[in-house]
Amino acid sequence: MVTKMMEKIFAVLLTCVALTSYAQENADEYTTVKVIVNDNITMEFSRDVRLDVVLNTALDQWERELGLEPLDIYWPNARLSMLAGGRSEHTELEAKRDEVLAELGTLTSYFLDRNDRERAAQVASLREQLSSMLVAWQPFGTPELGASRLFIENNPRLAPGIYHLTLPEREPYFYVYGLTKSYGKQRIYSQQTVRGYLFGHEENDVLWPDADMSYAYHVHPAEQPKEVPWAVYNAEAVHLMPGDILFLGFEESNLPSRYEGINAQIAELYKHFWHDPSAQFMDNRVEATVEGRIPDVFHWERLDMEPTRSNYGVIGLMQTPTARMAEMGEAAFNYTDMEEYRRYNFTLQVLPWLEAGGFYTQIPNRLYSGSEGFSGRNVLTDKGFNVKFRLWEESEYIPEISLGMRDFAGTGLFSDEYIAASKRWGPLDFTLGIGFGRLGTSDNFINPFCEVSDSYCDRTSGLSGSGGIPELDSWFTGPAAIFGGVEYQTPFPGLRVKLEYEGNDYSRDRSGVDMTPSSPVNIGLNYRVTDYFDIQFGVERGDIFSIGFTLRTNLNTLSQVKITPDRVEAIESPRARSLDDVRWNYVSRMTEAQFAFSGMRVMTDSVNGEEIVRAYVNPLRTRDSDEAVERASRVFLNELPESVDTYEFVQQESLMPVLTTRVPVEDFRAYVQNEVPDRSPSDVSEVFERDEPVMRPGDDDERWVYGGPYSFKPTFGFAPFLDQDFGSPETFQFYQLGVNVFGSTWLDEQTFVNGQIGINVVNNFHKYNFTVDAFDDLPLPRVRTYVREYMLNDVWLNSMQITRMHQFSESFYGMAYAGIFERMYGGVGGEVMWRPLDSRLAVGLDVNWVKQRDFNGAFGFRDYSTTTGFLTGYYQMPWLEDTMLQVGAGRFLAGDTGAAIQLQKRFDSGVIVGAFANLTNVSSEEYGEGSFTKGVFISIPFDLISVLPSRERVNANWIPLSRDGGQQLQRSTALYPLTDIRAPYFQR
Repeated sequence: MVTKMMEKIFAVLLTCVALTSYAQENADEYTTVKVIVNDNITMEFSRDVRLDVVLNTALDQWERELGLEPLDIYWPNARLSMLAGGRSEHTELEAKRDEVLAELGTLTSYFLDRNDRERAAQVASLREQLSSMLVAWQPFGTPELGASRLFIENNPRLAPGIYHLTLPEREPYFYVYGLTKSYGKQRIYSQQTVRGYLFGHEENDVLWPDADMSYAYHVHPAEQPKEVPWAVYNAEAVHLMPGDILFLGFEESNLPSRYEGINAQIAELYKHFWHDPSAQFMDNRVEATVEGRIPDVFHWERLDMEPTRSNYGVIGLMQTPTARMAEMGEAAFNYTDMEEYRRYNFTLQVLPWLEAGGFYTQIPNRLYSGSEGFSGRNVLTDKGFNVKFRLWEESEYIPEISLGMRDFAGTGLFSDEYIAASKRWGPLDFTLGIGFGRLGTSDNFINPFCEVSDSYCDRTSGLSGSGGIPELDSWFTGPAAIFGGVEYQTPFPGLRVKLEYEGNDYSRDRSGVDMTPSSPVNIGLNYRVTDYFDIQFGVERGDIFSIGFTLRTNLNTLSQVKITPDRVEAIESPRARSLDDVRWNYVSRMTEAQFAFSGMRVMTDSVNGEEIVRAYVNPLRTRDSDEAVERASRVFLNELPESVDTYEFVQQESLMPVLTTRVPVEDFRAYVQNEVPDRSPSDVSEVFERDEPVMRPGDDDERWVYGGPYSFKPTFGFAPFLDQDFGSPETFQFYQLGVNVFGSTWLDEQTFVNGQIGINVVNNFHKYNFTVDAFDDLPLPRVRTYVREYMLNDVWLNSMQITRMHQFSESFYGMAYAGIFERMYGGVGGEVMWRPLDSRLAVGLDVNWVKQRDFNGAFGFRDYSTTTGFLTGYYQMPWLEDTMLQVGAGRFLAGDTGAAIQLQKRFDSGVIVGAFANLTNVSSEEYGEGSFTKGVFISIPFDLISVLPSRERVNANWIPLSRDGGQQLQRSTALYPLTDIRAPYFQR
C-alpha cells in the first residue's frame, strides 16, 4: 500500500517537473514527435505522426513494458496535451492564467480597501485554487482510439514537439472548484445531479457570499465548458462523470463592471486542467448531504419543465397568461374548443424575449353578418394578433416579468393587456399578474396607471376606423383585475395540473349567449404525449368544459435526412504534376457530383509570383456558399498540382460575378488533413477570404484553360401549389389547388426569358362575393379585389418575362424587364441596387409601368394602368441576430403613396418568418375593413422538405384581410435575393 502511494506521489512530481520544463523549451526547434505516456513511457517518432499511430504504439508499450491491460483504461478521461513545439500555445495558456490571477489579485485588493474581508477571502481562495492546479494546452479534444482509426476528424496529425498523453484508470470522483470553502475531489454518486452536488455545499453553509446561486460551469477537460442551471427555479438533471470539473463562479452582478465575463475566462482555463496535486476530498458533511439527496427517477429535475400553452396559444395557464417564454424558435399551432368559442392559434418565439402570434376565433352562436345573401350561415370569425415581451429574466429571488397584449391589432373583441410575474419553485410554477381590458373586467384591483394620469382611468369601447389599427389610447386603461395561478408538474412524466384565478367576468364578451361565470377559478390538465404534441382538458368558469391540442416544433433545430455525396477525402499527393496534366472535364464533373457548382469555366493567373487557378462557377444545389467552396476545393486539392498556391472561385448569379472566394491551398490542406491544433476539418471555412468579384474576361483571353463560351439550353419543370385565405365572410377557408408548369432559357450571357403556366385542379373561389359589378363607387381603383375573376380560370398564363442583367461596378447592379409579371399585371420595369460586399446595408430602386391584365389569364389587358416603384433600404441588424429590416418608400398599385415596412427573422435551420405593413396616404375609411395592408409570411428552405440539397424555397403568406390600398407589384426577380451571397442572409 505504501509503495503504491509513493508511486503516485512520484508520478505527480514528475508531471509537475515535466510540464514546467517542457513549456520553457517551447521556443526551441523540434524535428521529432516526443510523447510521454503517464510519466512512465517515452516514445519518439522521427516525423509528424497521426494520433491513431501514437495510441496504438502506446498500448503496445503499455502491455510490453508495464504488463498492464489496456482494458483498464478509462477512455472518456484520456487526455493529450501539446507542451512545446512550433504550433504549441502552452506558453500563451500560462500567460492567460497569469492575467486571470492578476485580475483576481486586483479584486482582492478592491474588497480589502473597502474592509470587506470575507469577500476578499473568497477571491483569495479562488486565486489559490487556480495557482495550485497544473494546466496544459489540450487542443485535440478527448483522444478516442476507435474513432481515430475511422475518422480523420478524430485523428489529428501531431507536428514535431513534446506531448503528454494520459491514459487513466476510472477514478471514483470529479472536481469541484470555485466559490466554495470545500473544494477539491467529490465522490461520484450514481444518478446524482449538479444541483444535488451543489446543494450539499449550500445546505452546509460552505458557499462564499458571491457564489452564483443559479448557474455553474460543467467542464470536461479538453472540451468546451457548458453553463448549467442548478437553482431550485431552473435546475436540470445534468450528470457528472469521473474526471469532470464543476466550477461555481461569481454572481457577476455583485462585482465591479470591469469583471464582467470573469467566470467564462476561468472556465476556459479549466478546459486545460491537467492535475491538482493539492486536491483533497470533500468535507464529510457535504458528502453525507450529497449521498442522502439523490433524486429519484420521477423527481422534477428529471422531468420536462418546459412551459405549456394556454387556450390562446401563448405560453400560459388556461385563460390567463404567464410571464414565461418558450425556447427561441419554437413554433406552435394550437386549437381549443369550448361552448362559446373555437380558437385557432399560431404562435412563434421570435426572440428569447419576444413571443408573437396570430389567431382566428369562431363564435358559433353569432353569424358573420345579418345578410344571408352575403355570408350565408357562416359563423362570425374574429382575427387578431398577440404579442408578449419579457422585461426581466428570472433569477434566484426575482420572478420572470413580462408585458403582453392580446388582440392588439384586430377588431378588439378580445383585446386586453397585462403584466405578469412568474416564479418557479421546483415542480411548482406560480404566476401573479394584473390585467386590463378583457382581463380586467372584474375590476378587483386599482389601476396603478390611473394614479399617474386620469387618462388611464377610463377605457374607450368599440373600434376606431375599420379595425386593424392598434388602439394605443386604450392600452392599460380602465378597470384592472388581479389574476394568477399555479402550474404543477406531477411525478408522472408529461402530466401537468393547472389552477388559475382569472380577472375576466365576461361582461364584455359578445358571444351571443350568457357567459356569467359561476366561479372565477379554472382547473385543467396538460399532457405532453410526445415532444411535438400536447393535449389539454379544462373545467372553466365552474361548469364549462374545454378541450384542445398543441402541435409544436422548433424552427432553429428543424432538419432533414439528406442524400448527399461524401466529401472527397484528401490524398497524400495530387494526381497532376502540372496544370497541363489536369483532367479538367473530370474536375468539372466531380464538382457537380459534389452538388457544389455547375457551369465551371477555369483560367490560370499569376500575381506577384503566386500561382492562381480561378474558376467561374454557378450555384448548384448546396445552400451554404462556404460548404460549396469547401467541396469544390477538396476536388481541386486532389486533382491540381502542388505548384498552385491559391484557388479562386468567382461565384455568379444569373451569370453576373458577385463574389470571389479565395482559398490559400496550404492552409486549406492543413485544415482538411487535420493538421492544425485546436481546429478540426469542419472549421476549414476560417481560411476562406471573401473579396470583390474578378470580372469575367472575354472568350479570347489566352488564360482560359477549360470551358468555352456558355451554351444555353431551355429548362422546364412543374410544381404543385396551394393558395389559401382564411376568415372571410363567405367561408372560413378559400383555397385553390393547382399545378404550375414553368420554363426558362438564356438568350445570351445577360438576357434570359422565363415563363409559367398555371393549371387549376380544384378551388372554391366561386363563393367570393366581391365581384366585378358588386361595387361602382369605390374610393380606390380595384387593383387586387378582382380575386374571383382571376381565380376561376382553368388554365392561365402566370408570367412570361424577358430580363436583362447588368453589373455597372463591383457594388452596383441593375436589370431591366418586360412582359407579363404576375397573374394580374404586366408591363415594363427596371431595378438598380447598391450592395457593398459584406455590408449589412443595401439600397435598391425599382420603377415599373404596369397594366392590369384581362380576367381570362391570356395575353390581353384591361384599361387600368399605373406607374409604381420604391426606393428600398435593407439592413441586417447587428443588435438582433439574424434579423433584417426592410423599409421602402414609393407609389403603390392604386396610386397611393407611403411606406412598405418588413421585418424578418432567420432561424438556424434557414426558415425565415416575417411580418409586413404597408402604410399609405389612404385613410382607414377609404381602405375598408382592416385599415391597411398587413400580414405575416414564412419562407422554408426546400431542402428541409426534400432529401436532396436544394437552394429553392417554399413561401407562404398570411394576410388577414386584403383590400386595394397598399398593394405592391409581385415581381418574380429582384436584385436583393439575387445578390444575397455578397452578405448572406437567405442562402446559408
